[in-house]
Amino acid sequence: MLIYFGDMDVSEIDLPDTEDIVRADYSFDYARIPQPIRMGTKPGDMITLFKGGKRGFENKGLLSYATQNGNPAEIERIKRMIERGNLDEIRHELDRHTSAHPDSVFVSTTLNPQLAQVFAPSGYKCDNTIYRIEVAADRCILDAWDTGNAGRSGEILVLGMVRPSEIRAIKITNDSRHSELLTRDYHGAI
Repeated sequence: MLIYFGDMDVSEIDLPDTEDIVRADYSFDYARIPQPIRMGTKPGDMITLFKGGKRGFENKGLLSYATQNGNPAEIERIKRMIERGNLDEIRHELDRHTSAHPDSVFVSTTLNPQLAQVFAPSGYKCDNTIYRIEVAADRCILDAWDTGNAGRSGEILVLGMVRPSEIRAIKITNDSRHSELLTRDYHGAI
């Protein structure tokens, strides 16, 4: 069940037909994911992640560039490369992703809603939100080298896409007074 935090207008977006995409196998063979980039302790562990971005993707999912471009062969190639476990090759691929390579197979997320807020700025004519996502541990990897400069917040890369069913909540009120970047004292004052 999708939770809305207040009122929200959902606009239609023009993306590839997601029926086949949602059925695609965007999971790793968990036992073959190298330990330094593994999330969770077993494949079915659910990992809660956050992503800041434009509103309206909860019905279509958040797609990697490779998925948007209709390139499932690239997703399969990178999936197999990661499962081979060569950390130098993996690090190179994460560097390509953080350089916005047009065929990146990953969707960037974080463990920290404050970092997600940086990618969902509020203000005049901004229509951004924060998505709370839950994916199985075999669907994502950790950027163990901090290639994306996420620091201790951690960048978690989801393979292929974040499916609509994996988007569990959406931040509705995303104005300056409701920013995750604000800190509060112990009395609740800003």
